[in-house]
Formats: sequence, structure tokens, C-alpha cells
Amino acid sequence: MKTCARKIEFCYAHRLMNHEGKCANFHGHNGIVWIYATTLSFSPLPSSSSSSSTSISPSTLGLDLDKVGRIVDFAVLKEKVGGWIENNWDHKTILNSEDKSTIEILNKLSTENIFLLDNNPTAENLAHYLLWEVCPLVLKGLNVFVNKVVFYETSNCLAEEIALDCNMIDELKKRYR
Repeated sequence: MKTCARKIEFCYAHRLMNHEGKCANFHGHNGIVWIYATTLSFSPLPSSSSSSSTSISPSTLGLDLDKVGRIVDFAVLKEKVGGWIENNWDHKTILNSEDKSTIEILNKLSTENIFLLDNNPTAENLAHYLLWEVCPLVLKGLNVFVNKVVFYETSNCLAEEIALDCNMIDELKKRYR
């Protein structure tokens, strides 16, 4: 399977409820996200009875690329996924919706700078949210789907969310149609 990837960088603050160390405190990161995309369309593979002189092209290999020969323009991933991140997470505070005391304090300062998740804003949960919620929402109808998100919380720490098996991929693809 062919994929293409786009890097998106942003800054955010968070804290992790019930963390046993420093991350229980309010702090910030320079996050980096890699978004891996592939096409939703696949052409049927040529039958084994096809002539051996048939030329090999991306579509005869089963992958439909656009007329330029791409899965998707990198600028589309930047605009759609990067735009969502910029509007919702960049220079914002990402919190667990159960973190009532922190939310209350921050709401006294400003309500527009908080993004709430249903769980702790760990790199794993943020990667999951991007793969299963954000990417299908912003890329719907574009004949492309994201099958992997790599979320760097720091240059040394990352989490990956990958649609690995056929059932996961099929479930993910449904969200894009």
C-alpha cells in the first residue's frame, strides 16, 4: 500500500489527571504530528490471464492516484488537518473533561483556549483522536483516508495510532464516506 505523509507542528499545554509524576502539573509541549494518508479507491488487480506485455502502472497495481499521480496534495493535508489543529489545539490547553478544577480556573482566564477530551490528553489519546475523529471529519469526500498518525509529544517521546487489520481499516474508511 502506498502512503504519503505530512508533518504538522504546533504548541499546546496540558496536564494529566492522576499522573504519578511531573505531568500531573500544568505544562506545555511543541508537538509534531505526522499524518499518513492513502487513497480510498482501489482498482481491481489484473487477472492472471492478462498478457505479460501489459504495462504496470499505479492503477494496475490496485492503487488509484489522482491525475497528477498523487494520493493527495500535501497542501490539502496541511489545510484540512493542519487547519483543524491550528484552530483547536495550537496555543491552546487540552484537558480531560473530568479535570473540573483546572477547567474552572482556566475558564476564569479565557474560555476560547481550552479543548476538552473525554480522557487524558496523552500522546496516545491525541493520536487516536486525530485518526478516528478529526481526519475523517475534515477529509470526508476527498477520496483519501488517514491510516496512521504519529504524535511526537517531545523529540524523544512519540505515540502511534495505526489502523492495522482489515476490520479496523474498513471501520475507519466508513467514517470518510
